[in-house]
Amino acid sequence: MAKNSTGGINSTKTSPSKKGKANSQNYGDNGSSKNNMESEFKKEELLKVLRHMLVARSIDNKAMNLLRQGKTFFHIAGAGHEAIQTAIGFSLDPHRDWLFPYYRDLAVVLAAGVKPNEFFLQCFA
Repeated sequence: MAKNSTGGINSTKTSPSKKGKANSQNYGDNGSSKNNMESEFKKEELLKVLRHMLVARSIDNKAMNLLRQGKTFFHIAGAGHEAIQTAIGFSLDPHRDWLFPYYRDLAVVLAAGVKPNEFFLQCFA
């Protein structure tokens, strides 16, 4: 749990009456609930995000295997960073935002439009 800007605590809980739907709740200093807001994401959006994270992890694993086999020369794994990178990548506006990735930003660059085959072409270049 983390403090929010009003001094309360942010938390995510599952309501037993909603059968698995996550609710975002803000708690004041005395522990009372300030508001109750259901997730704004649709199932299709969540599946798209999950698929993107899985693709990024699969590409990362394949790149590490190629490095171990001596077929490529440099790769640093980014496993475990997929969720935050996907969130950042999907929140970028391609007409307004600039992106300066580094070698562990695979999920971000995939969200920004780099295709998996382009990533592997870079690995073998």
